[in-house]
Amino acid sequence: MAAIAFEHVYKRYQGSAPIVEDLSLRIEDGELLVLVGPSGCGKSTTLRMIAGLEDVDGGTLSIGGRVVNDVPPKQRDVAMVFQSYALYPHMTCFENMAFALALRRVPRGEVKRRVEATARALAIDHLLDRKPRALSGGQQQRVAIGRAIVREPGVLLMDEPLSNLDAALRSSMRAELRRLHRRLGTTLVYVTHDQTEALTLGERIAVLRGGALLQHDSPLQLYDRPANVFVATFIGSPPMNLIPAELRLDGPTSVLSAPSVRLALPRTPEHREGRVIAGVRPEHLGPAPAGALLGVQGDVEMVEVMGFESYVHLRVGDAAIVSRWSDRGTTPAVGARVTLAAAPEHVHLFDPRTEERV
Repeated sequence: MAAIAFEHVYKRYQGSAPIVEDLSLRIEDGELLVLVGPSGCGKSTTLRMIAGLEDVDGGTLSIGGRVVNDVPPKQRDVAMVFQSYALYPHMTCFENMAFALALRRVPRGEVKRRVEATARALAIDHLLDRKPRALSGGQQQRVAIGRAIVREPGVLLMDEPLSNLDAALRSSMRAELRRLHRRLGTTLVYVTHDQTEALTLGERIAVLRGGALLQHDSPLQLYDRPANVFVATFIGSPPMNLIPAELRLDGPTSVLSAPSVRLALPRTPEHREGRVIAGVRPEHLGPAPAGALLGVQGDVEMVEVMGFESYVHLRVGDAAIVSRWSDRGTTPAVGARVTLAAAPEHVHLFDPRTEERV
């Protein structure tokens, strides 16, 4: 078993606020978990604590049911792929991938078998005689991954391994990493600041900010039911629209009101009259039916043509919002005034004081 468990883990450097604060999280055996958040949120530090490259200053970190707070890295059965790849420039690809096995005194025949099998899986078997300087960025990245997985570790850690690649190669490598994980069945913890990468890769996503874990769940659950304003705007591109509004209870209905905004929602026990932040994703804001009395009215400031769809930017009162339009024939022009509608189930409410979901 290679499940990983953080129990109230802290990490701080001398004279600084906690880099990781009271982290409690369980990563199941064989799971692909993505740690995502802005720069400085503690995601790489969390990864390095799993690897044993950073000490745990408080709490308990376990791998496979064994507490590893004081266990040296070489005894944790963990392999790590760094952002910089960290390949030995004087060694061939074969030698880079075989290096850890040679240190463990694995028989030469077994080393050759493992390296060649891994190279075939990564489609780099024709590059084994080359040195890193003769490889492209994508090829170097595959060698770095191969060097990690050839050890057949219980836990595989990846610290933003695709950040140095161009957009097209990143997309293809994301798909390849998913296939590789399904084939290996290894527990994989992947760090990125790119929410698109997190959504497409992760079986589960943990969102960090300022060293604190804000929410961890499946990609769709994070997208459909964000726990707070930060998760709502960090997950999804374009981000969720946020509109400061007033909520008023009217019989079985809750009415959202703001400048140029009036939306009716089914009343729930959680609804309280007063100020709220209303959130709607761009794809859930569409043209209102003719003569509609409720909706969001705004003036079109810009239209981004994306090919198969367009992002329409509007000014609604003091708020700037985005609507995603897939019908080219009805996309409004700059300067037009439009009325948009949103289905009640797609309107999210947040407390303006705590920024938590209502």
